[in-house]
Amino acid sequence: MEEDVLAGEAFLAGEAALHGEGEEAFAAVITEIDELRADFEADALLTKEDADSTYAAARTLILVFIVIAIIIGVVVAGYLAWSISKGISTISGALGSIAVGELDEEVKITSNDEIGDMARSYGEMQTYLRETATVAGHIADGDLTVEVQPKSEKDVLGNAFFKMRESLHALLTRVTATTEGLVTAKGQLGKAADEAAQATQQVAKTSSQVAEGVGQTA
Repeated sequence: MEEDVLAGEAFLAGEAALHGEGEEAFAAVITEIDELRADFEADALLTKEDADSTYAAARTLILVFIVIAIIIGVVVAGYLAWSISKGISTISGALGSIAVGELDEEVKITSNDEIGDMARSYGEMQTYLRETATVAGHIADGDLTVEVQPKSEKDVLGNAFFKMRESLHALLTRVTATTEGLVTAKGQLGKAADEAAQATQQVAKTSSQVAEGVGQTA
């Protein structure tokens, strides 16, 4: 049954072709194809316009991000430069105070960078100089019992104060011994002088007695 229908349609198509209707059908197909192509071109144009719009928006957004990144970079760089300059200026001023003998200038920088390392090194140097000044004060007051502990063999000030304390201690020991010797000698001289005075008195007494005896004999 289905085969008969197909055969009938084929027959009708052949008959239409014989009467010139096939050319019109072909032309209609061509027209539909042109319409489809026009639709495709219109869709492609719209897609291109959307793509261009998306590209322009993305480019604008990227430029905005770049400008924002540059501004943030400039601000951060300026802050870092200011922070570094301020830290160096603070440490420089503190070192200037130490250069004129002042040890009370405090540097309060706790950052974990090179400036912070410089500040901590300054604090250690300040502590060392204060300890050395304390030792020097004790020695200047005549207290030679103060302990002097050099930090290392290359500790110039520590070793110098250690040698000075040892030299002064040795000198004080010699002076004390000399003083004790002089006191002993003075005591011995005093005793000898007393004995000499007693002997002189005895001689004078004896001479007086001899003179009296000679006078009585005469």
